[in-house]
Amino acid sequence: MAVDYGWYEQQRRNVETDLSAKQAANDYGRFVAQQRGSRQVADQYRGFQKGWGQNASAAGARGMTGGNVRSGFYQKAMQNYLGDYQRGSNELQQNLLSEQRQFDTTQAQLETERQRALAELEYRKQQEIAALATNIQAIRPLI
Repeated sequence: MAVDYGWYEQQRRNVETDLSAKQAANDYGRFVAQQRGSRQVADQYRGFQKGWGQNASAAGARGMTGGNVRSGFYQKAMQNYLGDYQRGSNELQQNLLSEQRQFDTTQAQLETERQRALAELEYRKQQEIAALATNIQAIRPLI
């Protein structure tokens, strides 16, 4: 009885193929998330720029800013607007970073799964070789 290495090679290729497909899906998900994140950051910044002008214009229309006018209300309102933008921007960046970490975690899990599957295949192959060697030793006196 010979050890069928073809079966082991086929199983190894199946493990590698499965991992490659999962990695491709993970990489595509990362790419899409990065694109979405870039759009969200750009949209947020455009909204901030547009809102800044609108807030300044509205304050000017109410006489809170202009030549030789320095309203505390105006300054506080603009500081609040800037602070809200910064908090929102930081939160968005943290969410995007967290999402990217999840893709890294998935990648590490896939690699761990691959290593485990290959180790299991190698173990089964070694068991079959050991069983064959034991059988050969058992029939050796008869030869």
